[in-house]
Amino acid sequence: PFYPSDGETYLFPATRKIEPLKTEKTIAESSWNQLITTWKNCSNRLLVLGQMEPNSELITILADLTQKTNTPIVNEITANQHGLNGNINKHDLFLQGEAKVDAPELLITFGKSLISKNLKLFLRKNPPKYHWHIHEGNKLNDGLQHLTHSFDLNAEYFLSELTKRVPKSHSLNFSSSWSDLNESTKIKSREFLSQSEFGELKAAGMALKALPSDSQLHLANSMSIRYANFIGLENGSIEVYCNRGTSGIDGSNGTAVGAALNSGKIVTLLTGDMAFLYDRNAFWHSYELNNLRIIVLNNAGGGIFGMIKGPRSQGSYEKLFQTNQPLTAKLTAKEYGFEYAAAKGEEELEYELKQFFKPSSSAKILEVFSDPRKNEEIFASYKAYCLGL
Repeated sequence: PFYPSDGETYLFPATRKIEPLKTEKTIAESSWNQLITTWKNCSNRLLVLGQMEPNSELITILADLTQKTNTPIVNEITANQHGLNGNINKHDLFLQGEAKVDAPELLITFGKSLISKNLKLFLRKNPPKYHWHIHEGNKLNDGLQHLTHSFDLNAEYFLSELTKRVPKSHSLNFSSSWSDLNESTKIKSREFLSQSEFGELKAAGMALKALPSDSQLHLANSMSIRYANFIGLENGSIEVYCNRGTSGIDGSNGTAVGAALNSGKIVTLLTGDMAFLYDRNAFWHSYELNNLRIIVLNNAGGGIFGMIKGPRSQGSYEKLFQTNQPLTAKLTAKEYGFEYAAAKGEEELEYELKQFFKPSSSAKILEVFSDPRKNEEIFASYKAYCLGL
C-alpha cells in the first residue's frame, strides 16, 4: 500500500537478481591488418588520454606499449592514470603560442573530454593523417575536428591487442621532442611555484601537495580545474573528478557531496567562490559528511575571465565578466555545522592544511583569500617562466 494504515501488515516479494553477463566487442582480423599497416606507415604517433576512471590494468598495458614503441602519452589530470611513468603532463604549458614539438601523423585518443585548450588548438591546427578514438558507447565525439576512425571498444582490449601486433620500434626524434620539453617545463614549473609570491596558484599547489593518499579530489570548473591540470599531482593514488562537458560551475558541491556519501574516502573539493556559493543547497540534508573537505579559492568574483585575453580587454569587463561579490563561506559553514578556517598568506595556509585533513565529526571548509589582480599577474608570469620568456 502507498499509505499503510496503523497495524496494517504487508510483505515485500522475494528479491530477484538479474545478473548482466560481461560481453566484449572485438575488431575483425582484416581490420586489424589495415590498422597495423597505418601504424607502420606513420612514424610520429601520439596517444592522448581524456577524462577516465582510474584503471591499473590500463596503466600496465600503456607502459608495455610505451616500452615497445616509445610512443609519447599525453595524460591529463582527469585521465586518472597517474601511475604511468614518463607520461606527458605539462602540455598545457609548453603548447602555448608557437609549440616546439612535432605534430603527430597518427593520433589515438581515449576517454571523454580534454581540459587543455592549448592541446586542442595545437591538434586542430596540425591535423594528423589519421585520428582514432576509442571509447565505449555509440556517441560520436569529434571535438578535434579531424576524426577518421571511431571504435566502440574497451580501451584495455584495444591497447593490449595493439601492443601485441605492432612491431618493436623507437621514433626517438618525435618522442624526444615531447618528453624533453615536458621534463624541462616540469622543472620550471616547480621552480616557479617554490619561489612565487602568494596567490591562488601557490595556494592550489600547496593544497594538491597536502592531499592524503587514497583519497578523491573533486575540481570545480573555471580556474580550479585549470590550476590542477597545470600543476599536476605528485601522489598517484588520488582519484580526480570534475563535471566537464558544458563546463559550467553548477553542481560541483553536489557531486562532491554524493562522492563523500558513497565512496567512504576522504573527498576534497577544490573550488572557487562563485562555484561554491552557487551550489550551497547541496549541503541541505541530514546526512553526515565528516569525510568531506572543501577548499574555497575566494578572489571575490569570476577570476578566470581576467586570465583570458578576450574578456579582459573589453570595456565592460568589470561589469559583465568579473562579477564582484563580497560573500564568504563562513556563514555557510556556520549554517550547516561545518568546521571553518581561513588563510590569507602562505604561512597561514601551511598551518591550516596540517589541521585540515585530521579526523572530525563534520565537514570542513578552508577558505583562501587572494587578490584577483595579483592572481592574474602571477599566472601570466608562471606561464611565461615555463616557456623560458
